[in-house]
Amino acid sequence: MAIETSSKEPINAIERLRAHRNADDVAKSKRVQHVLNAYLPLPRDEELQDRLNDLIEHCAMALEQVSEGRARGRLLEGRALCLIGQSGTGKTTVLHKALARVKAFEGYQDPTSDSLLISIVAPSPGVSKQVAMQLLRALGYTTERVLQENVAWDLVRRQIALRGVRFVHIDELQHIHQVPNPIEIQKVRDTLKALMQNSVWPVSLILSGTPEIAPFLQADTQIRRRCTIVKFDSLSMPRDIAIVRTIVAQFCQRGGLDHDGLIRDLRSKEDKATDEFVRRLAHASIDEIGIVIEMVQDAITIAIRAGDDKLTGGHFASAYQRRTGCDAMRNVFLAFEWETIDVRSALYPENALKEEDRSRRRTVKNGGTY
Repeated sequence: MAIETSSKEPINAIERLRAHRNADDVAKSKRVQHVLNAYLPLPRDEELQDRLNDLIEHCAMALEQVSEGRARGRLLEGRALCLIGQSGTGKTTVLHKALARVKAFEGYQDPTSDSLLISIVAPSPGVSKQVAMQLLRALGYTTERVLQENVAWDLVRRQIALRGVRFVHIDELQHIHQVPNPIEIQKVRDTLKALMQNSVWPVSLILSGTPEIAPFLQADTQIRRRCTIVKFDSLSMPRDIAIVRTIVAQFCQRGGLDHDGLIRDLRSKEDKATDEFVRRLAHASIDEIGIVIEMVQDAITIAIRAGDDKLTGGHFASAYQRRTGCDAMRNVFLAFEWETIDVRSALYPENALKEEDRSRRRTVKNGGTY
């Protein structure tokens, strides 16, 4: 049976999605966009940018001295910058902001550009051949042939030189270390090391991922000594109360909302009422800055769409409920004993309790104590 197709011109998707909205909805949507598009620089951004600039300067010095025939020692090798942080710290967003500020990296996500950088997300599972194929796609090299692993990596090295690429960024590097085959992990490790050690065309690496990448880096002395590490730590209270306050205040200003009931004075160090709200927000966000920002944006979105002019704890309670599906008893912004709530299992807390019980039974069965 033949498939019938319409001869009508397709209607613009944006127009179709927005056809039902009135002028008030459009105005609110613009305010929400203003909040969602906002970027708040934090002190850690500057540290990352400095380390990235150091990496770029090392490459520039090496190229300069190679051209003059006087490069020696470490300048003949690529280096590595490693950004490590838990999921939700915002490391990917911050890193891409930093990369976008480098003129030589313009167009790095476009395979047809002349950028000195290419960027990929490590495949999962991150076996050696799959990593090579991802890099080839980022380099704009496509083929329908089934390539052997060694052929794929040889093409990567050739294409990097042909394209003039000097930097390779691999995000979610933990995918590689999650492969249940130490031989595969070592092959990736050796190949990345070879890219940095290539005497004809050394490449510098920018690696990012969760703390699971630490064993990948630490298992090889030659990789480790070429690395500069930047860590994005999780929030810690009361140390980071001021940071969370600033995030709330800045995004409220962006959305045109009053937040006086939540945070009355950013300069105050003894405001216990607002400190409790900040602690609840941090706990609800698993103590990760990136999730704090998302939670604040979600709460502001709810307030704007409701037509409210003041951000309240109720908006955060709604945002948390929508994100987790929890009931009021387990809502961090409503519960009395909020600190005891396991936010990682907020969707189905009973499953977490069952797993805890099973863990206890296994411990006792194996002769342990609980």
